[in-house]
Amino acid sequence: MTLDVFSSTTPHPAHPALKLIDITISVPASTAVRSGVWQLEFTNTTAVAADWNAWFRIENDDDFPTFRLPTEDDRVEKRRLNTIISPAASRNAITVAAYDDGDGTLAVFSSRGVPNQPVAPAGEIKPTVAAPGVSVAAPRGRDDKDSNSSCCDQLVVDKSGTSMATPHVAGLVALMFQKNRNLTFDQVRGHLQKSCRTDGIPAAEVPPPIEPATGIRGNHLWGSGKVDAAAALAGIPVATTVAASGGGGSRPLAFAPDEIGLTPHTLRSRLADLQRRFGPRPGLQLFAALVSEHVDEVLRLVNTNRRVLVVWRRLGGPQVVRRLLHGPTPNDALLPEAVDGLDLAELVSGFLAVLDRFAGPRLQADLTRFADFAKLWPGASLDRLDEAALAHGTDR
Repeated sequence: MTLDVFSSTTPHPAHPALKLIDITISVPASTAVRSGVWQLEFTNTTAVAADWNAWFRIENDDDFPTFRLPTEDDRVEKRRLNTIISPAASRNAITVAAYDDGDGTLAVFSSRGVPNQPVAPAGEIKPTVAAPGVSVAAPRGRDDKDSNSSCCDQLVVDKSGTSMATPHVAGLVALMFQKNRNLTFDQVRGHLQKSCRTDGIPAAEVPPPIEPATGIRGNHLWGSGKVDAAAALAGIPVATTVAASGGGGSRPLAFAPDEIGLTPHTLRSRLADLQRRFGPRPGLQLFAALVSEHVDEVLRLVNTNRRVLVVWRRLGGPQVVRRLLHGPTPNDALLPEAVDGLDLAELVSGFLAVLDRFAGPRLQADLTRFADFAKLWPGASLDRLDEAALAHGTDR
């Protein structure tokens, strides 16, 4: 192990009142480091009190370093002040803290900024905003461990980190540009900060106002507070002119603010939610049984059979699934008659027909028996679905 120390003899160019001490600890790959707690102690040898600011750049998988005063014992909570580093500490960077939306506390792993930061400009407060980052449903990667669950739940996994919080803000910024692509960076950041919430933040940590003209708050823990997607989008003016663009895609589903859930549903959780809301209704039970029985084969056909895939996409299948999983809970129907201009009766009829051509024996048998029931899904009342389900009997 080697320890290289460099101490500047001239003031720091960006901070004339400060000097820089650069310490590099290197461990050759062939060297085994003795386990335990390694301490590096700084001593002020002058008679003048001095403030110390420390940053770590880590190039291994060790835990985040702990800052501790000599008078404190090892049981003291980890000090994380001044732990925001590059690139999050850069100017014109939207830096996102992570909090637990279960109990409202700032995540223990979320880096903290420098206390008593300059308040001008307000956009440069670090962190900028905070977003949920604890146990967030994320796409399952090839290295994520599998679990015993339904096929649909295998597509997501709960993860924690500021890498989970930041996509919340990135997605919100994308929605802001969708509403008005002429926004500048400063406008985007300003709308994010002005629309932040402070509810649920402990009283001692609530960001104080730092820009009276705009009402922007800020501190070194939460930035301006918790991002509020609905409020941020509501404050964006619609562009009066639209710049030319290439390409295109399916139109997004638009929901009212009170229809936006905190956590997206999986297929299983949506079915459970419907049954919890409406009780053990025969129509919902038959629908859930058919979907659970055949979803694996249907997904396989969509993903491997080009003809099935073409029909599914051309008739709007992905939009319907998004509506079923993430849309507002229906009041008296399983599905509406149309979604974003798509005729769902046409979708169901066409998709059942192509499935019947390529399905296995068990799926084909249920398609023959329950096709009339499936064609009722778009627009039919729950009472009508119950009648149709009872007409088929309870034995599948």
